[in-house]
Amino acid sequence: MLAIAHMAKAARMCDIANMDETAGNPALYDALMALKPADLTENGWTVKAGVNRSFFQDLRRGKTPRTDTLERVVGAIGLTMAQFHALQSGAQPVPMSAFQTPQSDYRPAPADLFASVPRAQGEVPDLPVLGTAEGADEPVDGNGHPHMIESMLLAVTDQIEQRIRPAALKNRKDVYCLYITGQSMDPRFEPGELVYVDARRPAAIGDYVIVQMRGEEDNQDNVVRVMVKRLVKRGPDYFEFQQFNPPLTFRYPKNMVMRLHRIMRTDELG
Repeated sequence: MLAIAHMAKAARMCDIANMDETAGNPALYDALMALKPADLTENGWTVKAGVNRSFFQDLRRGKTPRTDTLERVVGAIGLTMAQFHALQSGAQPVPMSAFQTPQSDYRPAPADLFASVPRAQGEVPDLPVLGTAEGADEPVDGNGHPHMIESMLLAVTDQIEQRIRPAALKNRKDVYCLYITGQSMDPRFEPGELVYVDARRPAAIGDYVIVQMRGEEDNQDNVVRVMVKRLVKRGPDYFEFQQFNPPLTFRYPKNMVMRLHRIMRTDELG
C-alpha cells in the first residue's frame, strides 16, 4: 500500500492529458522514477520500451515526449495509459501485479514470424537477442534530394533474452537476433518483428541488411546506430540502399559503415 501511495503521489505531479508540444514538463521524470521497478535501470527501461536511450535525459531537460512514446515507456512496466491516468486522478489503485512484467516480455506481443521453424531437439536457449531502441534520424541524399531516415540503437553486448536455435543454426556462433523498431521497411519488416542476423556470410545485392554506422554513439556503452535496409548496389566509395516506407533509394558512404550484416531468410532456418 505504501508503494501504491508513493506512485499515486508521483503520478499526480504531472497531467499528461494537458501536455503540449513545446512547454516541457520536468515533473514527468520524477513521476516515472517513482514508478520505476527497483531492479530496472533507466537504460534498461528505454531498451525494454524500444525508445531512444536519451528519453530520460530529455525529460530532465524539460522536453515533452510524444504521447505514443510515453505510452511505450509506461507499457514497458506493465501499465496502460488509462492506468497511468487513474494514478494521476487518485482513482482506484493499480494492482501491484500490473508491475510484474514477464521475463520474456521485451515488446508487447512481438510478431515472431519464425515460430513454426523446426527446432533442434534437446537444445537450451542460447541464441542471443540484442537490445534495440529508436535512434536519431540520419540525414542522407536520396534521389537528388536531402532526406531524414530513421535509425535504431543496437546494444551489441546487451542480451535481452535468448532463443532456442532453429535446427539449421546449430553450432552457429555468428548469428544473433534483434527486434525491428521503426516503420521504414514496412510491410517487409514490421515494428516488433524478430529477425535472425548472419554476421559471417557477406551480404549480396538484394539482401536485407543491418547497417552498423560509425558516429558519436559508437563508443558509448557498446551501443551503435544501425539501419535496416535492402542492399541494391555497391559503388567504389558508397553503398546504395532501399527502404519502403516512404519509398526511397539513397547512397551512404562506405567510410561511414562499420559492418554490414545480412538478415537471414526463413528458408535458411530449417
